[in-house]
Amino acid sequence: MQSGQYVLLNREEYEFMPDSQTKVININDFVDSSEIDSLYFDKPYYLQPAEGGRKAYALLGCVLMEQGRVGVARFRVRTRESLAAIKPYRGNTLVLQTMLWPDEIRNPAELQPGEPIPKIEPRELEMAKALVDMMHERFDPEAYRSGRREYLIKLIEQKVEANEVETPARAEEGRVLDLMEALRKSMALAQQAQNEGGRTALGL
Repeated sequence: MQSGQYVLLNREEYEFMPDSQTKVININDFVDSSEIDSLYFDKPYYLQPAEGGRKAYALLGCVLMEQGRVGVARFRVRTRESLAAIKPYRGNTLVLQTMLWPDEIRNPAELQPGEPIPKIEPRELEMAKALVDMMHERFDPEAYRSGRREYLIKLIEQKVEANEVETPARAEEGRVLDLMEALRKSMALAQQAQNEGGRTALGL
């Protein structure tokens, strides 16, 4: 294809996905948590077990915590397929943290070269260290506030006081996931794939 040429897709072609399941999280691999560069991580979401699935949920979290591993998963929301890491958080909670795809992260080698790094004198280095030490604090997330968030909260409160509110129609609740059943099925598929010399994915 030459420069200036385009390929047109209609809505059906654009929204089509080979895997039509939209509410299944497929764990493809378990990897050591230290192997994933923090640059890949995006937004975190809590995972909650469905009724009857608490034991399987706790079991998966316990194993991941003990082995220092995370599950690398794929899932689809609407028309977007996302990569994610499933990892334990504070011992008894699982977190799904969305990740960037490799081609979404720019290689630093592609950046335009700038000026060469200047020579740093020992005295300058000591002054910089002193400044960082002086500003060092224990991390407290509550100490940081979003100005835009606080503005929106204040605006919403004002509209509530002025009775400028609406009641939208209640959305239909989604399907509840049976994690234990998903684990059983995935273990059976994994065993079958291993016997056949292939690989499978854990569907949550």
